[in-house]
Amino acid sequence: MVFKLVAGKGFVEVRRVLVRAHMRPTYLRGLAAHAPAPGLLACLVPSIGAEMNQILHVHHFDSFDARDAGLRHWQQEDEMVAVSGGDACFLHPHPPEELLRDRSEVFIEALECVRAAGGSPKGAPAFQPKHAAESPVYEWREYQLELGYNPIPKLREAFHAGLPSKVEADPERRGEVAFMGYTDI
Repeated sequence: MVFKLVAGKGFVEVRRVLVRAHMRPTYLRGLAAHAPAPGLLACLVPSIGAEMNQILHVHHFDSFDARDAGLRHWQQEDEMVAVSGGDACFLHPHPPEELLRDRSEVFIEALECVRAAGGSPKGAPAFQPKHAAESPVYEWREYQLELGYNPIPKLREAFHAGLPSKVEADPERRGEVAFMGYTDI
């Protein structure tokens, strides 16, 4: 099957924040009390099947310059505590003693896979659940590929081919792909 691999516009940054167990409730209350960070698409808080004190912050930015400008503006608009990761500073409404680790990863969207699953051709920033739920469930999956000849395009081709039948197998059509991304760093 021949198809075009389509990268999304901009990039998705995933911040993996590991908070101290006894500070998790304080951290979550702090998230609710402050203005959302620039580009925030979702803040995923695990309730089962994951490291319970790791919170995923999923952001979309059109460019690195837009990311930096948005963060500077956010800092000026809200009193935030800067948690420095070297020169690149990401802002949290939390003091550093609440955090054990703060890691950033940058992903490019694989839009052809999202479209194959019936998702928005505009990708994660345009995602709107088709089925409203009071407490939606989001599943975050990761695959680490072995080195070899073009493993990322091969995986994208496999997902592109397989996702339509996976969606079709869901009789209630409640499962949706909100984001699929890749990084080769």
